[in-house]
Amino acid sequence: MITSRSPLGLTGEQEFPVPPLRTPPPDGPFEPSTLLSYDAVALLVARARASDPTFDITDQNAEAIAGIVSRLDGLPLAIELGAGRLRLLTPQSLLARLDRRLAVLSTGSSDTIDRHQTLRHAISWSYDLLEPPEQVLFRRLGVFIGGFTPEAAAAAADLPLPDVWDGIESLLSKSLLGRPVDVGEARFSMLETLREFALEELERAGERQDIAARHAIHFLELAVATEPDLTRASHDAAMARLSGELGNIRAALRYTKRHGNADLGLRLASSIWRFWQGSGQMAEGREWLERLLLDSAVSTAVRAKALVALASLSYWQADHEEAWARYDEALALYRSLGDEGNEADVLCGMSMTSTFKGDADTGGRLAAEARSLFEGQGARAKVGEALMAQGFALWQQRDYAAARPLWEGALSISRELGDEALAITQLAGLAGLEYHQGNRGNALRTALDALTQASELKNAPLSVWLLDFIAAFAVADAPVPAVRLAGAADALRQEAGGGKRIEDLNIESARIVAARALSRTEIEGAW
Repeated sequence: MITSRSPLGLTGEQEFPVPPLRTPPPDGPFEPSTLLSYDAVALLVARARASDPTFDITDQNAEAIAGIVSRLDGLPLAIELGAGRLRLLTPQSLLARLDRRLAVLSTGSSDTIDRHQTLRHAISWSYDLLEPPEQVLFRRLGVFIGGFTPEAAAAAADLPLPDVWDGIESLLSKSLLGRPVDVGEARFSMLETLREFALEELERAGERQDIAARHAIHFLELAVATEPDLTRASHDAAMARLSGELGNIRAALRYTKRHGNADLGLRLASSIWRFWQGSGQMAEGREWLERLLLDSAVSTAVRAKALVALASLSYWQADHEEAWARYDEALALYRSLGDEGNEADVLCGMSMTSTFKGDADTGGRLAAEARSLFEGQGARAKVGEALMAQGFALWQQRDYAAARPLWEGALSISRELGDEALAITQLAGLAGLEYHQGNRGNALRTALDALTQASELKNAPLSVWLLDFIAAFAVADAPVPAVRLAGAADALRQEAGGGKRIEDLNIESARIVAARALSRTEIEGAW
């Protein structure tokens, strides 16, 4: 039996890869007895006790200990070196210092071979054994967070794709890369400990800024290419792809902010506003847009699109004053550019926002203006959005009979064109109109149908809104479960950073209706 950093390439050789030690999940549980069942935790505690017999895992330090072994990627050498630091630091203090693992982890043991004296030496030993082209690829892959595809690696590393494939195969064989168990496209990862070393080498080679810029441009191109799919039948695949690249997207946005490239950052963040919305990460999307919009040196068209994205996220968080203000800014910019297509889009958004604010007269007027522009442009999909906006203004004026055919027409267009997310929104609206027209059973069935579709699309805000619809429609027959469901919806809404409420649609919430049949104690308990 031979241990080696890479296969020997001998006939009959049988490989037994030795992965890192198993680490606890990031969200717990953090009971000491449970954590000790993980090899990484057991090793840390055993090595800490070897130098300090009084050391123990307790309720107070258990979460920090779990965090330490996870931050050290379950690597035995890193854990042994970390345990040595527990002679001087509490687990909480050590965890706080592990942003710079390579500087923190070393040992004073005299019988340890040189390359195991520090974690940096151990990784450097492996790195120095690489051929120069492999070293180039390895350090450039350090810019990726959460993994990468070979195509992304070639774009960011500025290397031919065949060379990248060969390099990845070699780095995999030397245990410097890992391939997560996943379904779909080929995707590879690097342990965070190795990534820290790779970034140090990238900095030392004077390449870090150039490679980070290429990385950011690649993920901008991905965002722009994916944007149309967020409103099509391919929505699921687009959301999954962006979710898988979220670490890289955040890294790209941080780069653009740090290096004053707000144009690139805003194009990236605004292209995926529907991802921020659909995945329930609206607060984060808004924060990126707001921070990047502070840069005055942004082109007019880019600023206008970013303002629309910010307005749209604010709208879905039910922050209608902010949404109106941002739409108004964008409208002025698009009119200055003579861009009637985007002008009509903004008018449509302003219409819905105005109606939600309580001014249905203005909402109806703006929707009619947007519809006229869309019809003149032959933009059938957009005509459907304007029909919905007109119908919503009538709804808020309590003319449900006139509002319904407009919503049905809008839904028909969305289904015809494959815009599933918008179709679910319109189906939810029809459930509300059924309720207002006295068809409570139909309203409940329609809302359940819409919830099933929203769940399949993994659209968090729509799903939460529909839970509120269902609770309100069912409360007369089942007040306690309905209030419990509404309470769950409210918690999910807060977790997602805000969202629409059914009270804005002239529908009484389950909690209010239940108060006529239940005591305050019963309502609070269910909620």
